[in-house]
Amino acid sequence: MNNNSEKVDMLFTYWECQKNTRLAKETYALRYPNRQHPSHTFFYKLEKNLRDTGSFSKRVINQQPRRGNAIGEDIEVQILAYVRANPRTSIRHVSREINISFQQDGAPAHNANIVRNLLNEYFPNRWIGTYGAIQWPPRSPDLTPLDYFLWGHLKTVVYANPPTCLLELKNKIIAACNQITEEQIISAINREFLIRVECCLQHHGAQFEQFVR
Repeated sequence: MNNNSEKVDMLFTYWECQKNTRLAKETYALRYPNRQHPSHTFFYKLEKNLRDTGSFSKRVINQQPRRGNAIGEDIEVQILAYVRANPRTSIRHVSREINISFQQDGAPAHNANIVRNLLNEYFPNRWIGTYGAIQWPPRSPDLTPLDYFLWGHLKTVVYANPPTCLLELKNKIIAACNQITEEQIISAINREFLIRVECCLQHHGAQFEQFVR
């Protein structure tokens, strides 16, 4: 049984070999001699299953989603693998290859027809927003990390010593963004997000900010 890390290596090998299954099998065996070596058809089936289901493993009907991460570890690995193999890709291409959803924020300008039409084209029935296929919870604007973490964090850092001109303001914003750590990002998109979603559900979509601890 191959783990996800090994499957990612198989995909990289398969793509490097221009999707030649027999060459991929030989290359993988030479590159990883101490691993279990699948048949040459496995490489094709692995990629096909990833494209068809968005997962390395076959989906189980009515399977309950795992709690913890905003998206499952399998999907994270697949997205990273795809981006690594296609470094110039865009989010819409990732969406087409891996079945992911897009979370829009609640800014009024983002509700314009041109924006909604674009999202409907690139994320059909798979985007969250005020007029999206998945409705934005009413009166709950702070469910995105940009709203509840990034803007407030940047404001605190940038205005600790208020900038005196526009250029200084821009430079301070860039510097503050560059100083954000991976731990801060993980905390914002995993732990803090789940806390806010649960609080939103507990209050049936009503204003919940005052109850977040």
